[in-house]
Amino acid sequence: MGDLPEFEVLHHFFRYDADTGILYRKVDYWSAKAGYRADMPDARGYRRVKFRGKTYIAHRLIWKMQTGKEPICQIDHKNRVRDDNRWSNLREATPSQNGRNMFREKRSGLPRGVTYTGRNYQAQIKVEGRQVYLGVFKTASAAAEAYGAAVNKYHGEYALGYGAAE
Repeated sequence: MGDLPEFEVLHHFFRYDADTGILYRKVDYWSAKAGYRADMPDARGYRRVKFRGKTYIAHRLIWKMQTGKEPICQIDHKNRVRDDNRWSNLREATPSQNGRNMFREKRSGLPRGVTYTGRNYQAQIKVEGRQVYLGVFKTASAAAEAYGAAVNKYHGEYALGYGAAE
């Protein structure tokens, strides 16, 4: 990725409040005044910062300011609130891990990971690109329970809605 400003430059121009997640300008820069919030919301719900002719996603700048290095992959918002850039809410994630922390509604009305097979309910989970069969169950709730246990086992802290990530 390598397109973020240098660590020292970020700290010269910006101040980050880790408790609130707000990025402030430290010095006047064109029409942007020192002491004011540096980031603005975008159409997707993330916060963006315009700096030196480029637009950056705020949480990536924050990551570099806090760690001194660029994110290896993506930055995940633990609580799924895209503009909540508190340090306690940010973590580095692979695209797969980040995708596990997204809420998606199933159209079938069945719990996630559960399908109806005619007489029974089947549970399965995708782990590192492959489907893992969890079994056939008499009820949707039993299949959902098996799926929930597998989510916690395979996805750990990224186990959205199944205990670990709540």
